Amino acid sequence: MSGTVLKINVASHPDTPYFLRTEWAGDVGAGFTLALTDGSAAWIGEVSEDEVTREASDMGVDRQQYVDDLHQALVEGEERGREGGSGGGHKAEKDNYSFHLTPDHCHLSYEKTCKGILVSSVELQPAPDPLELNQELIGQTLQQGTELGLLNTKLREENRQLKREHKRILRE
Repeated sequence: MSGTVLKINVASHPDTPYFLRTEWAGDVGAGFTLALTDGSAAWIGEVSEDEVTREASDMGVDRQQYVDDLHQALVEGEERGREGGSGGGHKAEKDNYSFHLTPDHCHLSYEKTCKGILVSSVELQPAPDPLELNQELIGQTLQQGTELGLLNTKLREENRQLKREHKRILRE
């Protein structure tokens, strides 16, 4: 199972930082679970593959495009997902997403703000143990940071090797 934790801004609560964990098997089109927390309270929700297909159909959009939009909003997030979509990077416009949470915290929705298209809405329920969920999210975030740090170190070394190889080729 794959997953990611993102810090998101909720339009209806601009002064409160929220953290969103999304977990999926295969891709988000196969269904996914969400965990949302503001650091003290936490909520969970689940979207099935059938619901993903139904939402795409109801909106009259290509299912794969809908899944790509879900991935961009929930996995790539605000910072990594801004430059035109997942995998392609060839769209001219930027795709920004905004998150909205109902006052009772029972529904989280996210929409493409560049087009005003509602991407999806997830029904949420209070997490049975918010403290445990918050601890899991912190642990997962730290793990992601460690993995990204190791990847960064590896990429720096590969870059140094490529620079040395480039210099060697230029000398020859």
